[in-house]
Amino acid sequence: MLKDNEMTKPSFAQLVDIEQIQHLLEAQFKITGVLSAILDTDENILAAAGWQDICTQFHRVHPGTLQCCRESDAYIKNHLPNFAGEYLDYKCKNGLRDVAMPIIIAGEHLATFFTGQFFYDDDTPDPEYFREQARHYGFDEKSYLEALRRVPIFTREKIRSIMDYYRNLVQILAKVGLKNLKLAEEVKERKRAERQASFFRTLIENTCDSIYVIDPEDGWRMVYVNQAACSHFGMEREKLLTMRIPDWDPVFDMGNLDLSWKQRKQNKSMHFETLHRVASGELVPVEVTANYLMHNGKELSAGYFYDISERKAMEAALRASEQNLIEAQRIARVGNWVWDLSGNLLSASAECYRVFGMASTDFADCYQSFLKLVHPEDRDTVQAAFESFINKHLPHSIEYRVISPDGTERFIQEQGEVVFDDHGTPVYAVGTVQDISERKKSEKQILRLNRLYAILSEVNQAIMRSANQNALFQEICRVVLKHGGFRLAWIGLVDEVSGVVKPVASTSVSDGYLNNVRITARDEPEGRGPTGCAIRKDKLQIINDCLNNPRTSPWYNEVEKYGFNSVAAIALKLNGKIIGALTMYAGEKHFFHGQMSGLLLQLAADISFALDNLDREARRKEAERSLQKAIVERLQAMEALHEKDQLLLQQSRQAAMGEMINNIAHQWRQPLNIIALTIQDLMGTYEQGECNSEYIDEIVKQIMNQVLHMSQTINDFRKFLQPDQEIRQFNLREAVKKTLLLVGDSFTSQNIEISTEVQEDLIVTGYENEFCQVLLNILNNAWDIITERNIVSPRIEIKLFREGYSNVTTISDNARGIPAEIIDRIFDPYFTTKDADKGTGIGLYMSKSIIEKRMKGKISVRNTDLGAEFRIEL
Repeated sequence: MLKDNEMTKPSFAQLVDIEQIQHLLEAQFKITGVLSAILDTDENILAAAGWQDICTQFHRVHPGTLQCCRESDAYIKNHLPNFAGEYLDYKCKNGLRDVAMPIIIAGEHLATFFTGQFFYDDDTPDPEYFREQARHYGFDEKSYLEALRRVPIFTREKIRSIMDYYRNLVQILAKVGLKNLKLAEEVKERKRAERQASFFRTLIENTCDSIYVIDPEDGWRMVYVNQAACSHFGMEREKLLTMRIPDWDPVFDMGNLDLSWKQRKQNKSMHFETLHRVASGELVPVEVTANYLMHNGKELSAGYFYDISERKAMEAALRASEQNLIEAQRIARVGNWVWDLSGNLLSASAECYRVFGMASTDFADCYQSFLKLVHPEDRDTVQAAFESFINKHLPHSIEYRVISPDGTERFIQEQGEVVFDDHGTPVYAVGTVQDISERKKSEKQILRLNRLYAILSEVNQAIMRSANQNALFQEICRVVLKHGGFRLAWIGLVDEVSGVVKPVASTSVSDGYLNNVRITARDEPEGRGPTGCAIRKDKLQIINDCLNNPRTSPWYNEVEKYGFNSVAAIALKLNGKIIGALTMYAGEKHFFHGQMSGLLLQLAADISFALDNLDREARRKEAERSLQKAIVERLQAMEALHEKDQLLLQQSRQAAMGEMINNIAHQWRQPLNIIALTIQDLMGTYEQGECNSEYIDEIVKQIMNQVLHMSQTINDFRKFLQPDQEIRQFNLREAVKKTLLLVGDSFTSQNIEISTEVQEDLIVTGYENEFCQVLLNILNNAWDIITERNIVSPRIEIKLFREGYSNVTTISDNARGIPAEIIDRIFDPYFTTKDADKGTGIGLYMSKSIIEKRMKGKISVRNTDLGAEFRIEL
């Protein structure tokens, strides 16, 4: 509660014993019957006694009278600070008296003493007024008037005496309380000061900063050190307090001590760096702050110091880092700069000047001086970029060329940003410049290499598209000029008689050069240029400065006229023999470099390979024409042979048709016999008179069944004789069954047994009717030989089975086999052992043709112990 050695404003409750005051008020009320109360300045009741019933039960309860009470309270509160007199006397709006007196202690209004709810004897109450008030507010009139009668009546002198008494009593109590309060505050302040002193002692003693005090009058001896200082020196406090400056600081300049002490006495702090010798003998770098201190009338030097070993190490590292940065900038050829926003150079690294090829003393530190270094062709672009950068404050990146004072042209890449302060205001610009001349050179070389790769790719496409040498040469020249960035590309072939290299294809930016020059492949001035040497020496020839190379002297005028500065020539070969060269001219000096040599040689190899291919293609086409002629002649012969095969096929079909007719006769014999017998039976029945309609119907039905059977036989044979138009899948078992159905009766009539053995359904792809014709040919041959040789118990076996990936059909008989001298010839056309009227010799030939040519299978024959066996594999 103390501030600036004064006590702050206390509250009334702090100065007096409120409970004691309450007892006094209650005792006084019992004696005098006078209501009394003490309120603080916020109108809180601190103590009170003797409230009248008319107020507590009526006036302070009803809203209307309560409002009157509040207005009275407000009046007293508002007029109390400025009233004149010993106390404020006021008649409330409810008709009773209120008296208030401010309690002022040490000039401060701390509380208010209040009495009231009474009448003066010279102003007695009017019962009618209060009766009317009871009716107005709805009070119980009897109870209200009884409460009114209990309100005390005092003389004005009594009220004055009471107020004086309380004022004096309260002031006495308050003054005693004020003294006690001040005493308590002083004790509290003393304890606080002791705690602060203890805190600061603890703080200084336990802080990490080393604190010291030196006595100048005692030879600058250490008179105080904290624990941090002891730890710094690695010594006990007692030992340190015996030491003087030279004992711990061997480098301190004692000769300037008086001057520095005088400065410190003028309230000037002294900061310096020095070395402290610690217990180990090591010298530790420190930073010391020394100040003048007056304590208990004694002049002292006090201050603090701290170990700066880490900072010194960081500073050394920073210096090394700065040196490394300088070296890195030198190696990377990157410099940094700072410009103000008016175009004045504030700072630039040493490398920045080296990038521009000049010394810092040669630079005027202004933007116009820098702009003079920029290549004239780039100056406007740089000017516009810099102005936009400065005005719009946006980061920028730009590439441009500069011309150094020694005339060297350099490519520069610059990047910059504007730096803003904490308020967003642009302050200055920073940036970097880098010499990218080598990178540009590399990029140009890479571009040229990429162009050569494009030429190689396009030339390979041209090789695939070109049909002849002339078209290829012209396309190569066009591709080289378009994709290579050359000014002229031409191909010349050597005239073997004159040695002159004659242009056969060319493409150029401007025509006319080749019309005005003579180039040869001989060892003469016109043959010692790149084209002639490439042909004569079979080596890549490159000249990167045509106007200063004696080898191109015969053509200096034309070379200069057409802007040729670099030239390369590669030899072209046909079947290993050099026939000419491809020559390329560029407008830039030093256009060709080492990495391009391999690609140019690859280009020469690709073109020579294409020439070899075109030559081989020409010879191949000539051979094709000759072969085509021979093929035509052979096809004509094959056509004739095909016509012969068709004739044989026709004959085979005719023979098969004759055999079919014979088979039809066998098939019809039985139905015709049945029809004849049925007719005879019909005639006998008719003669006997036994015919009726039912009998006639049955006879007609039997005859029609036989006719239908004969008709079906005709259809079966007609389908069998029809050739298949399309290849399709069919079942071998069904094909055998269909064949035997057609010829079975013929074999049965000769008592020839035919048996079949089928392992499974075998599905093949081919021509079913033609396969059946093959079976029929083999079966008919077996029938002929069996009947010719009168074989006893003749028998034919047909087997169907799978063998590996083949479906096999075998037909074997027991007719004693085929003679060995003819078994290898039985499939030859027109070979037969039968009489002329019994065989044509084409059946087995056509069977072989059907199986092996049309159905891509195989047919063969061998003799078994019993007879012959034919084998068909599909």
